[in-house]
Amino acid sequence: MITVPSNGSPTFNSVSPVRLSDTRTTIDGGATVDSQQVGLGKLGGGGVDVVPIAGRGGVPATGAGAVALNVTVISPTVGGFLTLYPSGSPRPNASNINFVAGAIVPNMVIAKLGTDGSIAVFNSQGLIDVAIDVVGWFPVSGGYGPLNPARIVETRSGQGYTTIDGRSQGGGALGGSQSISVPVLGRGGVPASKVTAVAINVTAVEAGAESYLTVFPGGTSRPNASNLNFRGGQTIANMVIAKVGANGTISIYNNSGSVNVVVDVVGWFSSTSQLTSLSPARLVESRALETVDGRQQNIGGIWSGQTLSIEVAGRGGVPATGARAVALNVTVVGSTGAGYLTAFASGGSVPGASNLNFVAGQTVANMVIAEIGPDGNVSLLNSNGWTPVAVDVVGWFPAAGTFRPQSQ
Repeated sequence: MITVPSNGSPTFNSVSPVRLSDTRTTIDGGATVDSQQVGLGKLGGGGVDVVPIAGRGGVPATGAGAVALNVTVISPTVGGFLTLYPSGSPRPNASNINFVAGAIVPNMVIAKLGTDGSIAVFNSQGLIDVAIDVVGWFPVSGGYGPLNPARIVETRSGQGYTTIDGRSQGGGALGGSQSISVPVLGRGGVPASKVTAVAINVTAVEAGAESYLTVFPGGTSRPNASNLNFRGGQTIANMVIAKVGANGTISIYNNSGSVNVVVDVVGWFSSTSQLTSLSPARLVESRALETVDGRQQNIGGIWSGQTLSIEVAGRGGVPATGARAVALNVTVVGSTGAGYLTAFASGGSVPGASNLNFVAGQTVANMVIAEIGPDGNVSLLNSNGWTPVAVDVVGWFPAAGTFRPQSQ
C-alpha cells in the first residue's frame, strides 16, 4: 500500500516498469504483465485504441489521476504521429510521438486518465505496432495537475497551425544559437500562480540541420544539457519536465540550423508538490565533454549487455539523502548497433520494459523517471552495440517516509 504522510498526498508513486499494452502477437514478441492488452493487432490510420490502466501494473484501481508511461512506436508503414489523451474526452490538437516509416521511436508520456481509468491512443496514419510501459502514477490530489494536452507553442504559420489561445504561434523557425521565451502560467489549464514546473511535450519539426534543443527556466543562464536531439529534416518529440522561471516563462534554445518548434502542455506541478524541479544538469557524458561536477565524464560507451551505474544522489541538485526517484533526460549518441536502454533502481532486478530504443548511428533522447537504489545510483542497461550516452537530471521526488512506492 501507499503510506500517505500527514502533510498531504505524495506527488509521484514509482513502480517497477512493466508492460501494459503491446499490439504485437506473442509470436512476434508481444507480452504484457498480466496477459491483457496483447496481440490487439496494428493500429490503423485514424484509429483509436482504448487502454485500461487503473488497477494494473501497480497503478491503483482508484485514486490515480495520471500515469507516467513509456510509449514505443514499432515499424510504422508511413510517417505520422500518436496522441494520448483521457479516454472519453475529445481528441486534442496535440501530439506525443512523431515517427517516420520503419522507425522504432520511444517517448515518455504523462497521461491524464479518463473517468473509466483508461487512456485513448490515436494514430494519425498508416499501420503501427505500439508498446506501452508504466513507470509510475500521480494521485488525484497530490500537487500534480494533469491536463488534456494543449498546444502552447507553434512556430509554423498557416491554416491549422494554432495554439490554444493564439499566443506564441506563427513566429517562424528558431535559428541557430537562438532562444525563444514561452509564457506558461495561465495558459492551457496551467494556473496563473503557485506553479513550479510544467510537464510538456516538445517537438522539433523539419529541422534544417543536426542540432538539439535545451529547455530551461526563463530568466536564467542556459545549462550544459539537452532535451531533444535531431538530424536535418527530422521531426521528433520528447517529453520534458521544465522548471518555470521567476518571470513565469520557460526558454527554449536551438543549437544550430533552423527548426520549427511545437510545445504541448500536459500538466503542472504546484508549489506544494513533492517534485523539486531543477535547471538541467549533466550527470553522465560518454564523450570528452564535461559533466556538472567532473564526475562520470569521458567514460566511453556502454557495451552490449552491460549496465552503467549512474551516480545520482548528491549531484546536480539532487540531495545526498532523501531522494527516492529522479527525472532524467537520457540521450544515445551514435550506438554501433540497434537496441534499447532500460533504467531501473541500482541493485534491483532488470524489468521487462525499455526506456529508449535506437538504431545504429542514431542520436535520440527520451525522458525517464527512475527509482534510485539504496546506493544512491540508477542503473542503465544497454541491450546491444557499443552505446555512448549523455544523462541530464531535471528533478527529483522525495524518499520513503514521505511516500512509499506502490508494491508489486
